[in-house]
Amino acid sequence: MSLVAIALQAATDWTARAPRQVNADDVGKLQFVDDACREQVVFEPAVDVSADVWAAVEWVNARPSDQINAERERLICDIEAEARALHVSGDVARWHVGADAGVRKVATGVNGPLMEALAARTVFQDAACIEFFRLGAPAVGLLPVSGSGVPVQRPDAQPVSTVLGGAAQANRALLASLKEDAHSATLLQQSFKDARMGRVTQPVTAVQADLSANVLSPRFGVVQTRSNGVIRVRAVDDLTRAKVNGCTSAGEKFRPESIDALYRVARAVAQGTRERIMFYKADIDSAFRRLPAMPMHRRFLFFVFLAQGVAHVAGHLAMPFGAVASVHAWERVGALISHLVRRLLFIPMLRFVDDLFGAERAACAEHALECIVRLVRCILGPSAIAADKVAAGMPLVVLGLQVRADHGGFSCTPSPDKVKKWRGRIGDALSSGVLRPGDAAKLAGALMWACSGMFHRIGRALIRPLFAHSKQCGVVVPQQLRVALEWWAEVLALELCESRAWTPDRREAAQLFVDARSTPPRLAAVLFLDGRSSYSDWAPPDCVLRHFKQRGDAQIMSLELLAIAFGLSTFSDALEGRRVRLWSDNVGAEAATRKGASKEWDYSCLINSLWLQAAQLRVSLRVDRVPSKLNVSDLPSREQYWLLREIGASFVQPRLSEAFWKPDAWASLSAARAPLRRA
Repeated sequence: MSLVAIALQAATDWTARAPRQVNADDVGKLQFVDDACREQVVFEPAVDVSADVWAAVEWVNARPSDQINAERERLICDIEAEARALHVSGDVARWHVGADAGVRKVATGVNGPLMEALAARTVFQDAACIEFFRLGAPAVGLLPVSGSGVPVQRPDAQPVSTVLGGAAQANRALLASLKEDAHSATLLQQSFKDARMGRVTQPVTAVQADLSANVLSPRFGVVQTRSNGVIRVRAVDDLTRAKVNGCTSAGEKFRPESIDALYRVARAVAQGTRERIMFYKADIDSAFRRLPAMPMHRRFLFFVFLAQGVAHVAGHLAMPFGAVASVHAWERVGALISHLVRRLLFIPMLRFVDDLFGAERAACAEHALECIVRLVRCILGPSAIAADKVAAGMPLVVLGLQVRADHGGFSCTPSPDKVKKWRGRIGDALSSGVLRPGDAAKLAGALMWACSGMFHRIGRALIRPLFAHSKQCGVVVPQQLRVALEWWAEVLALELCESRAWTPDRREAAQLFVDARSTPPRLAAVLFLDGRSSYSDWAPPDCVLRHFKQRGDAQIMSLELLAIAFGLSTFSDALEGRRVRLWSDNVGAEAATRKGASKEWDYSCLINSLWLQAAQLRVSLRVDRVPSKLNVSDLPSREQYWLLREIGASFVQPRLSEAFWKPDAWASLSAARAPLRRA
């Protein structure tokens, strides 16, 4: 029987049993609950996966393995033959005629005519990016909207003329403040090596350089430890400090494909073929450095560093690490590569910047990877993908996570080698109190897996301080970033493991309604699950409310967020391991919780704790909005209980997780208070 029917039946004898009668508002609330319980919804977070990927999956699932390998081999052989013919005929050499000498040097090995032919054949929308290899990519100013990203409001940019006009004075100030990097000898060696490769001009001393017409950026080294234990130093230039990034503006945002997308593709292949699957990956070598910079923009791309007390200066001919424009330019070229692999070879490959990865049935995975490598080498040159940057197997480390799959589903855990490296970087930053913007950006990118639906978005709120710091000019670690780094250090010490079954959970979803009253403060939650209903309400004490920043909204959004925490805490036993559809009537709380972060620090801290709690309970959480008039939980938040009792709802003792009680609850955000599942 529906809740509406139960309430109406109870109301037939209301004069003897209750102080009031069921009205239209009551019916509306209960009808909303009835409809929500019957509605079939998707609990997985939305994941952007290209239609080309799904078309390739369908192609794969419709053929036996030997046919797939044979057809792909024929296709890639045809492309390789076309590439050779263009070289032999001289078309490749003629394509580069007229290009700047520096551009030609950086683009050595690139088969422009082949890229143009393949882009036209597959109707790629941004064929203009191919011209980067003949004209150079823009390094500053208003970057074009390519169509490969999602249009966004273009951020304000400082006029280019302002940066150039103040270059001489800024360069003198930079030289006076330079300090020698711990890896200065390696930076000097790398600069000369890049010069031999044609990627930078020949390094000279500062006294020999023209410091009036060119913009200098400080160069520093970032230590990277590879999976084989080899340590290398990557040279990064701080173009934010040089204000070059400040005069660069992009009108689109690129969305990299993540571990969530890999799970979806792996599931589609596993369910479509009923065969064992395998993962693969490849890494394009020095991706940014394969893109020539536009000659007229090179004046913005000079760098300086001290080595043995001497300031050395050189200018980039290729797009540098640390530039906003480098990311934008490579994303456009990367989109072309992905498009060609999917359209020409029918491989459902995914991409995260310069990392190419995917899942195929085991009998096809290694050959699919080989075809990807051969195609990339055909268009970008033989050195585009090194032999040691190619791997296939099970398990396999992809995007910092060790992924595996079996007949039942998909699981992943942070790679121990990667965790050791990340914790080392975080430890260095916490002990020294210094984190360069470029290092913050690299660390944020490495930890993006924790923002995924796979890991319940546990890291999204606490990754924001890293991204914010990456856009600053300073290197001192501010308080919010220190809190975030301490939290990450604790989380990475846990042996996190997440898994997803191929077959979705068919059990009834829990419907959890939450609400808050501002004056006096009161939290309420109502749960509908397995044909039963429960409710609880509570007046939060000052020791909880004082964590919030004082605002002029009577703290209503703070309380609405806290109501979500209250609902998850009070009904934790019933919700554990279940799908939970959470309903809130506050637009801000609903949107911020769904997103996993807020621009307000105290809100972000609370939202972070909410997702930690969901992860602890192994809850698959979907957040939706209920109109205020139809929110059944606004009854107990206003201490009105008659209707809930009439439908048989039972009262549950209120409880708020300890994470929200302690005086320093959001000062340390200790992961120990809300431990995640361990492997």
